[in-house]
Amino acid sequence: MLAACRAEVPFTLYGHGWELVKELSGQRVCVCPGVGFAASLQVMADAKMLLNSTPGFHGGLHDRVYSAMINRTACFTEKSGFAERVLVDKTEAVLYDPCRMDTLPEQIASLYENQTVLEAIADRAYQKAHREHTWQRRAEKLVKYF
Repeated sequence: MLAACRAEVPFTLYGHGWELVKELSGQRVCVCPGVGFAASLQVMADAKMLLNSTPGFHGGLHDRVYSAMINRTACFTEKSGFAERVLVDKTEAVLYDPCRMDTLPEQIASLYENQTVLEAIADRAYQKAHREHTWQRRAEKLVKYF
């Protein structure tokens, strides 16, 4: 989140305990308490970008990523072998390298300034989510194995 602050882009941060991080206080960051799952979906639907941070979660994608996709919100998430197999970087999501956080502020600022590209990423992610990642699609895939 500190890297995101360096992008000098206004953003809202939801979650428990973030208000204790002094470096996050400032005019560009609005820190809000954590919200429940249903409320988080509405927050995502209202957002243009979502920064997903799930260190150590490399065997799949957090439901936040899929929720952002289905809500037409451009998602930044950590690069991993799994993420690279299921998402096209800078086309359906932005995959950032958690070992190169110095590159994240520029990526965020660049897309914030180019709303057309940001919306295109969100739209392609939405299409992919509907095509491949709904519960209906998951059930159809599972049925094939029985």
